[in-house]
Amino acid sequence: YAYYNKIKNDVNLICIGPENCLVCDGDKCLVGHMKSLLNQCMSEETNKSMGPPVDITHKSFDKEKALESLILTLQVLKENPKGEIYTTVHEIRKHLEMIIFGKSISRITNWTDYQESILKIDDSIASSFLSNSLTDICTEEDANVE
Repeated sequence: YAYYNKIKNDVNLICIGPENCLVCDGDKCLVGHMKSLLNQCMSEETNKSMGPPVDITHKSFDKEKALESLILTLQVLKENPKGEIYTTVHEIRKHLEMIIFGKSISRITNWTDYQESILKIDDSIASSFLSNSLTDICTEEDANVE
């Protein structure tokens, strides 16, 4: 739960607020959808039906905070990126990638492939965080770009 508490605080900082959006899009926004996922996970609700967020990449979210949150999220996923217990963490990862890169990686199965996929999307931003202490996330299959 430490991860979820930290990410929940970060997501609140990434949100630009209704004063900048004019109206809150709730679950239709990448950040609003992450908030709902986190609330659902932390309250241990299961399978609450939520549609996918609408592509709202035109909003000027705090990309620096999103990048910090992505690094934290990838560190959590290092342990077992294929584990079913990390389904919500992967959804959060994909939303953060959308905020930062405008695209997301559909799944992580191999750290090398993930690095290559992220570098293809945006090598300057990706290089800045891939040089951190993140190491082998897993082996086997490929990472797929959505």
